[in-house]
Amino acid sequence: MLHRAYAPLASMGFRYLATHQDVETTRRRIAKGECYVGVVEGTVVGTVLLVPPDRRAPWCDWYDRPDVAVVR
Repeated sequence: MLHRAYAPLASMGFRYLATHQDVETTRRRIAKGECYVGVVEGTVVGTVLLVPPDRRAPWCDWYDRPDVAVVR
């Protein structure tokens, strides 16, 4: 599902992790938070991962704040 969703961006040369990540990477990322799956009439239409505060994010000091959660 991730590969299909990100295919248009991948075809433009963008290398978001979701364009090529494997199942094990997906499992590791999900384990960092709470994963919700959107289903409409029995069809999966999307996912969202809520990562709670206090997860170290070396690329952005904002995410290190104890009052900030991340939605991916």
